[in-house]
Amino acid sequence: MSLLAQLDPLKAEALAALAAATDLPALEQTKGAFLNALSAEDLVRISDNRIQRAEEQLKVAREKLAAGSATRSDTLRSAVEVGNARLLRLTAESSRANAQATLIETFAWMTDQLIYRL
Repeated sequence: MSLLAQLDPLKAEALAALAAATDLPALEQTKGAFLNALSAEDLVRISDNRIQRAEEQLKVAREKLAAGSATRSDTLRSAVEVGNARLLRLTAESSRANAQATLIETFAWMTDQLIYRL
């Protein structure tokens, strides 16, 4: 028994109409937009991890400086790394917002096409 047959008749009819009305390039475009949105979300998560590591390294550098086993330059380098990590997170957030907007736009376009064809 197919999945369509398991659904109530109205849902099955709507899904069948969607499948018939949607062309493959539009589906591929939507799939690509979705995968880009997932990838952008991963980049934000990775950026968060990088910030956490950089802040931990800065803490260690400050402790070493206080103990006299590191130079001020080491602490400054670690502080710059924290700033760079935060900047990369902002870039990742911007990419995520752009990818999500593209996905929404693509989905809206497909929905409009489906309505137009019905």
